[in-house]
This record gives sequence, structure tokens and C-alpha cells, in this order.
Amino acid sequence: MSDMDEFLQMFFVECDELLEAVAVGLREMESGTHEMETVHAVFRAVHSIKGGAAAFGLSDLVDFAHKFETALDLIRSDALDISPQVMPILHRSSDCLSDLVAAARDAGGGVHPHKDELLAELAKVIGTQDEGDTAFEFVPTTIDFGDFGDLGALSPPAETGRYAILLHPLMDLYRSGNDIGPLLHALEKFGPIDVRLDASGVCVLSDWSSLEPLLRWHVTLETDATIPDIEAVFEFVDDCCEIAIT
Repeated sequence: MSDMDEFLQMFFVECDELLEAVAVGLREMESGTHEMETVHAVFRAVHSIKGGAAAFGLSDLVDFAHKFETALDLIRSDALDISPQVMPILHRSSDCLSDLVAAARDAGGGVHPHKDELLAELAKVIGTQDEGDTAFEFVPTTIDFGDFGDLGALSPPAETGRYAILLHPLMDLYRSGNDIGPLLHALEKFGPIDVRLDASGVCVLSDWSSLEPLLRWHVTLETDATIPDIEAVFEFVDDCCEIAIT
């Protein structure tokens, strides 16, 4: 089994846990006794499944999870009410997401028979918030990455096709069950990479906090890919990993 096959199997194991979290969270939401963190947790679970699926090119799973998470995002931003009309759609979407994961795992297995119908229902729920979006598309996002120190040594030469990438995982990355390894392997599909660990921020043990990861990774990538192509690798961790691409 190759490293990528091993990572794919790890992704499916993680999906089982994430799908259970979605199902439990939706039941709490339906009961009306939930806190807003429950909605956030359901959204993050679907978002993680979508991001992992994108890394492995599972387009059917990505497309459906994108619509599902968009509806959940509207709920968590108070743009959509949790109503008796909406909850059945969310429950059926959870079932469909589970079937799509199983189909991807089985490499050609059956899919949910009402997937297209559910996509149409989700589109109605989303309404104009997602108008014209019929397929998943990565959208580059401008992020303030703060002070990463001197990157002069990693600045690429004048020619195109060479990039310096700085990765600083935050605790939320590890809480979600993700790791830096699959991200680095995903970058390898674009071309040769050189990876260097930056442990300069590590403090003495007496000052160390397990809630503040201090390790960073410097990656030099030679590729014909564009910056949006590279940013797509990190789309599902952009809220739990500081990333700078130059």
C-alpha cells in the first residue's frame, strides 16, 4: 500500500467519526435543546469531510458536502432558521453524505438514490445566498498571516514556477483529527518539494503550552501550477492553519 493509499484509508476512518458527529448534532438541533456550538460542530464535521475529499479528488463527495455545509453555515450565521421544514432535509443530507463516503470507499459502489433531489432541496434552502453555484469551486481568500519573521531566505527567484510556502498548524488542526503530513503529500502531486522543519519558536519546557503548537514548516515547491491551485490544497484547513504562499 502506498503512502497516499494509507492516507486515503485514514481519511475514511476519520469520516466515520465525523459522520457520527453530524448525526448526533442534528438530533440535538432538532430537539431544540442545543447550543450554537452544536451547529458549529456539525458544520466543521461536514467541512472537514469536504476538505479531505477535495485532497483526494472525490468530486461527487465534495460537491454534495459543499451544498450541505452552505446550508449549515446559513444556520450558524442566523440567516436560516432551524424549522420543521429544514430539519428533515438536513437529516436526509446526512444520510446521503454517508452513502457518498461509502461509495468512495468502495470505489464505484452505489450512491444515495435521491442525491440529485436533495441537491435541489438544499439549493432551495440556500436560495440566493448561493445563487449560480452548481458545482464546488475553490475561491482564493486573502488572510492576514501575522508576523512570520524573516522569509527572505525562502523568497523565490525571479523565474515563475517556484514557490515558498510557510505552514503553521494551530491547535484546531489537531483537534479535528488532521495532521500536517497529508498536506505535504498533497503538495507533492504538483512537483518536487523541499520541506524544512522550523523549531525556532519552541520554548523551554517550563513555558510550554500544549494549546499553542510552535512548530512551522517551510516548503519550497517547483511547479507549473498556479497559486489558486496550491491554495486549493489548504482550503479545508484555512481556519485552523496559518499559511503564507509567495
